[in-house]
Amino acid sequence: MLFGTCLRISNFFRERKWVDIVFEGMTQFVMLTALFGFMDYMIIGKWLTDWDYELAENNKQPPGVIMAMIVMFLSGGVFDEVKGGKPQWGDFVPAQTQSMRVCVVVAFLCVPLMLLVKPFYYARGHKVAEDNYQKDQNNQLDGLNVPLNEPEDHSFGQLFIHQMIETIEYSLGTVSNTASYLRLWALSLAHGQLAKVFFDQTLGAALGGGGYVALFMLYYVFFGCTFAVLMLMDLLEAFLHTLRLHWVEFQNKFFKGNGIPYKPYDFQHIFSSNE
Repeated sequence: MLFGTCLRISNFFRERKWVDIVFEGMTQFVMLTALFGFMDYMIIGKWLTDWDYELAENNKQPPGVIMAMIVMFLSGGVFDEVKGGKPQWGDFVPAQTQSMRVCVVVAFLCVPLMLLVKPFYYARGHKVAEDNYQKDQNNQLDGLNVPLNEPEDHSFGQLFIHQMIETIEYSLGTVSNTASYLRLWALSLAHGQLAKVFFDQTLGAALGGGGYVALFMLYYVFFGCTFAVLMLMDLLEAFLHTLRLHWVEFQNKFFKGNGIPYKPYDFQHIFSSNE
């Protein structure tokens, strides 16, 4: 999602839309990083921590990432110790409550920047263009009656409604798209549990005292279940989820067809003998 937002910023660079770069692309990047970039940071920190050691030496349980995000939004990072929600991120997230509050405040400040700056800027620009159009219409050269194109309606109200839709779509999309990507995480957990169940019920049981004949027979049962369920069905499911995420959640960050049919680049002239 961050990469798709970077591609949106690169599109604005190519089109030289400097206001869009700062108050849409960069603002969206900061908003996404403050919320779910911080969540990724907590996930990596949880991966890199030896929780067996922490449990044995400090009696410290692994913290919940989802619970931390809920607390971050609902109470500004203040954990209720009565309900067991202690700030357990330790040295990996210094000043945990203050860090969460800063991330939430930064994310909420990005919303009015995305919502208001572009409509004001472009409405003012189109007002100047309309004034110039009116001057050209009143001062046609030498009475030639040159036809002029009518300017489109770019009032502040119309621009504000359009930008409000874009802001709501992106803000809500940060949550819904992230939840969609977490399905791959859930699939990986289910994949590991299925592999453990297949092993325990087949080879694990044979290794526990079933004998060589049982071990030989159950190996093929284990291989068949693993190949059919994990290597075929599970991988197909993960592939379809990834394809859908790439097509919808990723590409909506930077691609807008606007009803224009796609025309692939013609490479034939590169290999033409006439050039």
